[in-house]
Amino acid sequence: MATISVGDITPRDQYVSSADQLIFSYSFPIFVDEDIKVYIGSTLKTLTTDYTVTGEGDDNGGTVVFNDPVVGPPAIQYGPNAGDVVTIYRNISVKRTTDFQVNGDLLAETLNDELDTLTMIAQQLEDQVNNNTLTVDQFDDTSIDLTLPVKDTRKGTVLGFNATTGAPEAGPTIANVNSLADITTNINTVADNVTKVSSLYTNMSDINTIANNMTTLLATVDQLDALAVSRDEDEILTVDESGNMVWESAPDQLILNGGYY
Repeated sequence: MATISVGDITPRDQYVSSADQLIFSYSFPIFVDEDIKVYIGSTLKTLTTDYTVTGEGDDNGGTVVFNDPVVGPPAIQYGPNAGDVVTIYRNISVKRTTDFQVNGDLLAETLNDELDTLTMIAQQLEDQVNNNTLTVDQFDDTSIDLTLPVKDTRKGTVLGFNATTGAPEAGPTIANVNSLADITTNINTVADNVTKVSSLYTNMSDINTIANNMTTLLATVDQLDALAVSRDEDEILTVDESGNMVWESAPDQLILNGGYY
C-alpha cells in the first residue's frame, strides 16, 4: 500500500451531473480502486464495466471516469444523464489485512497503513451514522435495519415504521395525508352541523307544542266569545259531562263566599 495522509474529512462526494459529463472528482484518499463505490441515483455502478478510477494512494483523492457511451445498436450509456445525482464514497472492507509476527519486523510503512485503514473505516462509519441511518435507544432491538428508504422511494411521503419489524419505510404520500386531514375537517364540520340541526329539531318540537297550545287557547277564547253572545241574564257558565263550557239556568240559590243568595 502507498503511504498517505488521512485528514479530518468526510469520505463522500456528491454531484448533480451536467449534460455529457463523464468525469467526477473525489476528495479523499483510497488505497486501491475497489475502495470506492459509485452510484447514479440509487443504482450502484460497476468498476471497469461502467467507470475507471484514478488517484489511488493520493492524499487529495482523484477522479472517477465513466466509460464513453456506445452508439450501438444496441446503444449503451455508462455515465449519467443531465440532472442525475452522482454519489462517490469510500467503502473499505472492515477486515484485518496484516498480521504482525512475533519477533518479526515492525515496519513503519506497514504500521501506518494499518492505522490509516482503521481511520478510514472510522470515517466511513461516521458518515453512515450521520447521513444514512436512524439511531435508537441502546436497549432497543439492535437487529432492526434502520436505514432510511432511498430518496426516490421516500420523496413526497411521510416516514412510517413497519407494523411487524418496526423498520422504517415510506408511508402514504403527503398529498394523501393532507387530503385525509381535509376530509377529517369536513367530517367534523358536518358533525357540528348535525348537532345544530338536532338542536334546531328539538326547538322546533317545542315551538310546535307552543303552537298547539296556542291553537287550543284560541279555540277556548273563540268558544268563550260564542258563549258570551248566547248567554241569557239568568244563566251561569258550567262545564258539561263532555268537558264543554255551556250556559245553564242559575239555581234558585247560589253559594258564594260561604253565603246563600
